[in-house]
Amino acid sequence: MPDQARHHEPDEVQPVSADTRAAAPRRLRPATLGYLIGPAAFVAILGLMHVNFIVHVSAWAWLGIFIAVPVSNLFVDRLYARRPSLATFHLRVAVQVTAVTAVIYLTGWGPVLWGAYAFVALADIAAGGSWTWRPVALWSFVAMAVGELCIWQGWFPSRLTFPQATALTVMGVFVLFFIIRMAGATMEQKEEADATVRLSEDRFRSLIQHSSDVTIIIDEEGLYRYLSPAVSELLGYAPRELV
Repeated sequence: MPDQARHHEPDEVQPVSADTRAAAPRRLRPATLGYLIGPAAFVAILGLMHVNFIVHVSAWAWLGIFIAVPVSNLFVDRLYARRPSLATFHLRVAVQVTAVTAVIYLTGWGPVLWGAYAFVALADIAAGGSWTWRPVALWSFVAMAVGELCIWQGWFPSRLTFPQATALTVMGVFVLFFIIRMAGATMEQKEEADATVRLSEDRFRSLIQHSSDVTIIIDEEGLYRYLSPAVSELLGYAPRELV
């Protein structure tokens, strides 16, 4: 019955007008925000490097990184969109945290800037659902461990001593885990609430659309917004014609 109800739905829902679309507020998408943060970070890094607050790295090297990061992220995002699977999702997250690791550790303050992984985690959980918190946490912790190893081996510059970097990394892992887990739990609650609402709507729609009584919804301007299928038998018009 829910399938039948959904089959009739296009005839009963009024199309959204151009005026309504124009009046609707534009919302900033998380993915768009993720791409916008790159140029802002590039400008900030150049400024901090100029006043010697971070390790000096060639501006051209930074430019190459900030070009490679969005390009690689766009590639894996589209790959996951076309072929959604556990493997492509892991690849997507791995590329994202690798980019974050390269940026924050090249500043010399990598263990202090672990909050950048939380940004990636929240964006992926919001887009992929509650189940994604595990792979996101896994790759974030792997990236932090690799960053710590690179500091130990001298492959990444650091304004911190190795004991300081290690202590901050351990504390960062601890806090980051609870941030990611809390985001996953919050998303689980939202998904359960959405599932409950959908079930209630399906039951209501099935009841209304298969009833012999006519159900009408009128807005504040007195216009018909919905008429149940029974109106066809009563008046001989399709619901869309009357709406």
